[in-house]
Amino acid sequence: MKIKIEEIKIKDITTNAGTQSRLRIDREMVKDYTERVHEGDKFPPVVLFHDGSNYYLADGFHRLKAAMAVGKVNIASDVRSGNRDDALWFSIGANRTNGKRMGHGDKKNAIMLAITNFPNKSQQEIANQVGCSQQYVAMVKGDNTSTCNIPETRKDAIGRNRPTVYKKADHEEVEDENTTDEGMSEKPIEIEEISENPTSLTEECSDGLAYCEKAIAEMQKIQKEDTHRAEAWALMRKWLDENE
Repeated sequence: MKIKIEEIKIKDITTNAGTQSRLRIDREMVKDYTERVHEGDKFPPVVLFHDGSNYYLADGFHRLKAAMAVGKVNIASDVRSGNRDDALWFSIGANRTNGKRMGHGDKKNAIMLAITNFPNKSQQEIANQVGCSQQYVAMVKGDNTSTCNIPETRKDAIGRNRPTVYKKADHEEVEDENTTDEGMSEKPIEIEEISENPTSLTEECSDGLAYCEKAIAEMQKIQKEDTHRAEAWALMRKWLDENE
């Protein structure tokens, strides 16, 4: 693969094509990088894949954010030939040795992206790319289920059938707060966010059943196109199975 370092205009870099394999942008790291750029520190070039029309960002989301924060117009880039899938596959493996190492959630997210976007890759290939064991890939694949496998009803604590999916009204619109203007995910929805402000739920709920219904309604605000929707529902199901 031919590699060349170029100064690429930041506005020409595509960041909203789903090539970010981490769960979120670390704002503290961006702040640290921004301060270091102000102080004159030099960072490695970001990695881009160019298909002749688009420059897909594969590695360097934090560095790009810092460059934007200080008002840079161009950024040093390691430009490689390839398309969006090439950029995503590189991204899945890039974080093994980056300054910010992959946490448990990052690895799980990377594995799910690989399973979804590269169905022909073996579990061992995915494990090698992510930097984990094949057994862990198998476990993550087994733990996650798509929303289409979620039953329409489940029994509550006293044996009544209750719906597990609440449909929003046709006119209801939910704003996606998880993606920045540049398309970089900063705050993917996690199960913990449902109870981030428990007072707002308990104030409206008189008993456990009402609380549960409210929690499910909050979960339904995750849009179908959200890349973390299936994982969020799977985590909820896992929690229910472990706590019933």
